[in-house]
Amino acid sequence: MSQSPDAKRSVDNDMPVILALEASGDELSVAVHMAGELQAQICHAARHGHAALITPMIADVMTQAGISFADLTHVAAGVGPGSFTGIRVALATAKGLCLATGAKGVGINGLAALAHRLNLDIPVLVSADTRRGLCYAQFFDPNGTALGDVIETGADGISAHVPSDLGTLAVVGWQAESLAAALAVQFDSISTPRDVVGHVQAADIAAHAESLVASGDDNTGMTPLYLAPAFLGPGKKASQ
Repeated sequence: MSQSPDAKRSVDNDMPVILALEASGDELSVAVHMAGELQAQICHAARHGHAALITPMIADVMTQAGISFADLTHVAAGVGPGSFTGIRVALATAKGLCLATGAKGVGINGLAALAHRLNLDIPVLVSADTRRGLCYAQFFDPNGTALGDVIETGADGISAHVPSDLGTLAVVGWQAESLAAALAVQFDSISTPRDVVGHVQAADIAAHAESLVASGDDNTGMTPLYLAPAFLGPGKKASQ
């Protein structure tokens, strides 16, 4: 992961320098966030193979951002919910980087990061694909505070999980339109914003991590948010 000295830039030591990793879904992404702004992000559509791709992508994004690994103050990783293997790849890589650089690790709920990015003035329901036909979903208030735990459900079961006293709602993420349709009768107004990326990216992980660092709430640890056991598939037949 070496970098050309010419690629390095001046770094303000009083500002967090965050490398973020997100691999919980069908897109692997890495990003560098510094001085309150996204400096670089690389995304690669990949349902599988995150382990082989993440290291060279990190090297590339660091070069694009013009910083060295010694500059890092934090390494943030998406802890899920999502792909069991993808989450493990992001967290293992993040923990290794923390050990090597001394940077602080910050684990980020991907649904919360997406809610933080939306920054809407109404409550929001964020969903992600479970790869089992259902979705992971979580409700957030206008400030991005979770209104309950992450749930695993489908459109036919989401109505049972609606927090009380919500008159309006935005729905973003996987199967957002189906979820919104199932909830329409329970709300005065419901919408599915179309001008946003409907899945979490490393830039969202980084921005949410920076907000936690600024508020002193970044002692989140990096425990994976697994809601279901890994699907291991059929076993191999014994050789004859």
